[in-house]
Amino acid sequence: ALLTQEIAQHMHPLRELWGPAFQLPRRLIEYVSAICADYAPQVRQEAVLLLKRYIWAVFSDCKGDEKRAVSELQVVALTCVQLAMKYWQQQGLAAQELHRLSKNSFTRKDFVRAEGEVIRVLKGVVHWEGALLAEWTSLMLHLVSPLLEDPKDLGVLSGVAAHVTDVLAFHDELMAAHLTSELAAATLHASAMLCTKRFQRYAATLRVGHLCRISEESMVQLSEKILSVCIGARCAEFILEGS
Repeated sequence: ALLTQEIAQHMHPLRELWGPAFQLPRRLIEYVSAICADYAPQVRQEAVLLLKRYIWAVFSDCKGDEKRAVSELQVVALTCVQLAMKYWQQQGLAAQELHRLSKNSFTRKDFVRAEGEVIRVLKGVVHWEGALLAEWTSLMLHLVSPLLEDPKDLGVLSGVAAHVTDVLAFHDELMAAHLTSELAAATLHASAMLCTKRFQRYAATLRVGHLCRISEESMVQLSEKILSVCIGARCAEFILEGS
């Protein structure tokens, strides 16, 4: 599984989707994230990626007709959530829930048409062929779970890491500058600090860094940046200094 994800992240670099051409309005990411709040982090990340890929594909083909390209963006966003849920959970949102979320702005035909359009534009590839950040963090936690002091720590660390990756979806520069594996290692390192409220070397995070092929120094530096965007520079400084 690890080798498969390493190959996938190099063949289909996730950071490319956080480049300038793929930037989305913050409110749009917030909207998608809020809809997916009660679902697995893979669903949230896949939905955002679907929306990024769709909008980029439409804009690159619309020949300046930007108004047409972003028409009915809300129904497209809901459709991306729907497709992400179908892939990761084998079940989408119920029709009543779609109408509630859209405040009855769209009909069933609108949703069916939008789903067909997104699938057509993305040429049937609704799952990102590279590895999602959530896939990396999940795999790393599975591999290093025997190194955790308490089995209960796995669930706690996983939950905190999910929140951290949600925050990273709003920070294009960080996402665009690093491999997914590097972000995963730093995310788990930052999550461990958030759980313990102090900076410390842990066997589990050191092992994660080794598996993700990132040096301890680079992992710590990236972890500090992630910590700062999650809780603010001042709070991050307190943790790093052990206050």
